[in-house]
Amino acid sequence: MFAALWLCASCGGGPKAALDAARADLDAGRPTQALAAYERIAEARPYCLDAIGGAAKAARICGVTEADLRWSRELLQYRPWDRDANLSVGRALMREGDYKNAANRLMLAWLDSQFKQDKEEARDALIQLHLAIRSASPDVNEPTP
Repeated sequence: MFAALWLCASCGGGPKAALDAARADLDAGRPTQALAAYERIAEARPYCLDAIGGAAKAARICGVTEADLRWSRELLQYRPWDRDANLSVGRALMREGDYKNAANRLMLAWLDSQFKQDKEEARDALIQLHLAIRSASPDVNEPTP
């Protein structure tokens, strides 16, 4: 039984078997089951960043925006540089019309991107933000005299 336990570095002691099972569900294309498993772990161990990050990722894959935002915001409290969490929260802030904070989150996501594909995803979100600002502010579109 002791061999089935693993001390999660982020939470000080979480069951490795439960985290491994959730990760296996996610890898096998079962994000709904993975989300439920990660949420159970995260609620039982509120500082387990592996579970919080896994729940955010699974929710993002499932398209469950509310859960993605909940877990992404939770993750940003402990890991403010997390690229995926910053992208999720930045896009949500953009939809809510909070353009200043959306820009900050999306820039953090862009800065944290190590690979070209990740940089392009963050850049595309920043372009969407720019277009949203332009459409919300018709004065910006007017040429200056």
